Amino acid sequence: MKILRIILMLLLPLHYVSAQNLSPYILGFETTESISNVNKNLLDNLEQNGLKVVGHYQPANDKNRLIIIISSLELESAVKK
Repeated sequence: MKILRIILMLLLPLHYVSAQNLSPYILGFETTESISNVNKNLLDNLEQNGLKVVGHYQPANDKNRLIIIISSLELESAVKK
């Protein structure tokens, strides 16, 4: 289930990539769990699956939202090329 969430979060941006449909945030998923539980679990799962967490924060001090910035060796290699 956790792997499915990670895959979904990584694939969703591909759907939204178009000049007509830009947004500062992309909704990865919604949950009824506390944001602190989601934050810890998600950060751990991302790193365990080979993704590097570059940063994370709560926008506008909204305790119901979490922004996570990720990278990977493949993304970094592609940017260097």
